Amino acid sequence: MRHPISFFLGFLFFILGSIGILLPLLPTTPFYLASVGCFMKSSPSFASRIMKNPTFGPMISDYQHHRCVRPHIKKKAILVLWLSLLMSVIIAPLILVKISLVFIGLGCTFMIQKLNENPQTFTSK
Repeated sequence: MRHPISFFLGFLFFILGSIGILLPLLPTTPFYLASVGCFMKSSPSFASRIMKNPTFGPMISDYQHHRCVRPHIKKKAILVLWLSLLMSVIIAPLILVKISLVFIGLGCTFMIQKLNENPQTFTSK
């Protein structure tokens, strides 16, 4: 292990990303991207294992190599975001929390929409 701090952070980001699968408001893919970045410095075999994951590997690879996200992935991300936010707004007891969640959702939607989706980079897949 060449970089123990990078290994620890990679492991921490991986755990947070895995928790994000169950908790919709915790972002999964960004934590997995950070995890792969840390593991590339400390444990390339761990990075390789994450990249070979059939669910997250292609998304991470697309972003790392092309800085792009496939259009259907963006649509799914926005759908899951708003479904989870809707559930949270229904459950939240305070109106200020409900309003804050809507603004957070709008901000996240804007950021997701800004991600590049150049279709020419996906023609080989």
